[in-house]
Amino acid sequence: GKKSVWFQDLAQAAAYAETLGTWHNVYFGLGLSDRDYGGNHRVLATDVAGIPGLWVDVDIAGPAHTKPNLPPTAGDALRLFESLPLQPNYIVNSGSGFHAYWLFSEPWMFEDETERVTAATLIRRWQGTIRVAAQKQGWVIDPTHDLTRVLRVAGTRNLKHDPPHPVLVIANEAMSYSTDSFDQYLAEDTGTV
Repeated sequence: GKKSVWFQDLAQAAAYAETLGTWHNVYFGLGLSDRDYGGNHRVLATDVAGIPGLWVDVDIAGPAHTKPNLPPTAGDALRLFESLPLQPNYIVNSGSGFHAYWLFSEPWMFEDETERVTAATLIRRWQGTIRVAAQKQGWVIDPTHDLTRVLRVAGTRNLKHDPPHPVLVIANEAMSYSTDSFDQYLAEDTGTV
């Protein structure tokens, strides 16, 4: 029902998502908030207080995604990640694609608007790097770099499919990145998608 629920405790958030995840599509916001905006709102980009790392959402060609030039198979999408100069430390099979995460050792909490803009630029440019790698294979990756991005919660189900597909963690590496780990690999910033 597009209802927002706000948590300060990760264990409570996970338990809530698990409870809902059998019968509802459940998403979480990548942009952290410093307050509860109520059940009918999501955090605005100008109010995002921090991010846990960088991310990308890679769709796979199939019934759920009819857009042309997507990676044709799960194996192709995973090989795309393997081709990148920095490997994701967390990959989730969303049921019709993959979410990959490059997590920081601790969330980057913004001190001011300048840091928020720097973070938005960093995620846009990192996703640009991934899109360039995909283009070399003739594939398109949608931009999902907005700080207000929501993605599916691992451990729930993707109800776009009949029967529903489980949303599963398929890789979880015990490593983390700093914000400057990406600097030498960033695509040119055009200021757009």
